[in-house]
Amino acid sequence: MATVEELSENFTKIGLVRECERLGLPTNGSKNEMAQRIIDHQAAANGEDDDDDGSQRDDDDGSVHDEQNDENESDADENDDSHADSDDATVRGNDANDEREARRNTHQRPQVYSFRDMEESIESFGAEDGEDVKVWLQQLETVAESARWTGEHKMIMLRKKLTGTARRFVFSLQDVSSYAKLKKALIDEFAPFVRASDVHRTLGNRKKKPTETTRDYIYEMQRIALAIDLDEPSLCEYIVDGITDDEFHRSLLYEAQTIRHLKEKLLNYEKVTKNSRKKTKPDEKREKPRAENKASAKSDPKKHCFNCGDASHVASECPQKSDGPKCFNCNAFGHLSKDCPKNKTKQKEKKVNVVEKVNGDKPGVLLNLFGREFSAIVDTGAEISLIRKDLWTDLAENDVQMRKSTMKVRGFGGDVRIVCGEVALTATIGEEEFPIRFYVVPNEAIDMQVLIGMDFLSGVDYSISPGEVRVKKYRPSDAEPADVDVKWIRRVAEYLALDRVPT
Repeated sequence: MATVEELSENFTKIGLVRECERLGLPTNGSKNEMAQRIIDHQAAANGEDDDDDGSQRDDDDGSVHDEQNDENESDADENDDSHADSDDATVRGNDANDEREARRNTHQRPQVYSFRDMEESIESFGAEDGEDVKVWLQQLETVAESARWTGEHKMIMLRKKLTGTARRFVFSLQDVSSYAKLKKALIDEFAPFVRASDVHRTLGNRKKKPTETTRDYIYEMQRIALAIDLDEPSLCEYIVDGITDDEFHRSLLYEAQTIRHLKEKLLNYEKVTKNSRKKTKPDEKREKPRAENKASAKSDPKKHCFNCGDASHVASECPQKSDGPKCFNCNAFGHLSKDCPKNKTKQKEKKVNVVEKVNGDKPGVLLNLFGREFSAIVDTGAEISLIRKDLWTDLAENDVQMRKSTMKVRGFGGDVRIVCGEVALTATIGEEEFPIRFYVVPNEAIDMQVLIGMDFLSGVDYSISPGEVRVKKYRPSDAEPADVDVKWIRRVAEYLALDRVPT
């Protein structure tokens, strides 16, 4: 007979309440109290059955004695009939004993639950990845044993908990009339061939997720290890490896040889790591400078004379104020560095073509083609120079030939276009002429008529500043030092030929 502890542990309170209602017992009180009422009721019922068995045995004994008395009083010819009657009574008595034994066993195995109560304690099985049919059947049979189910009960619950692929597989079977046959069919179909190396590899690669609790991670690792007979110390080592990479922390956690001991250590490890993260957080607010320091900084600014550049006084107290402003180029007074006469003597006359910017904020130059002026945009990001087809059509009247070209250009948005051709023109910028190779592109390719790229700019001396673009030809530097060197080398050669050393 079940004990109070077994009933309270294996069944819910609702199940105990329903059983009390079925037996006509009070339903108030705790689970232990209701379980005790059920056990007392079953014990009383078993006692009544024992009394019935005793009275039945007395009746059987009395009938046997009566038969024996009748045999003594009967004639000798009736002895065979008396023995036959005695054998029939013995068989009937054995059958009655078997029925009473079965009834007694039924009373000793009470069902204080409902099918719905036990259904929630069994997970569904759909033959998905990561699900082991053998492990699932073992869990089902464990619950069935606690609930004292028969084979029919187990088969009904098994079919009810199947989902997805497993459910469709069962519907495709024929002649599956028992739990044992259905269990064998599921194992033959879905039980995977598990290699120990695969399980070890899975355990080694499994790491604790940031959103996963420590307990959930341990339970998942235990579930993976169920596929093989893995010892607990090895499983503990795999669990530790998936939690931390720090060698010092691992050495402390490796001391745990059981899952229970490891859980205690991991809980302490979580507390330590949380506290350390709190301590290492940077200060939210840094110490602000005091107002006194600000006041002192304002009250004692650095001195600098903008007239003579001296740091011992300011411009209003400059002793050379009457001499006028100081030129920081020649250190003389009376003019600024931009008006310094020495700058004018140092500067050489350079022929530079200066053109103000055109087309808004885009830098450009004015160039002359066949007597007509056009605004050309200067683009240092363009590799080639372009001319629009409509402008080229106007210039083609000057007997300039366009050659075919396979050049492709990429515009805004990654649009790739093939040029119409290429042409070599002589353009005048300022007062100088420059040969420029232009690629003719469709009208919709660019907004401006002419675009100057790096293929032209790399061969000239140019500078771009806000408001203007300067373009000039490269000129060789002053050749006098080179001529002097050549003359000196020639003289040395002459003296060497004469065996004399110059003085």
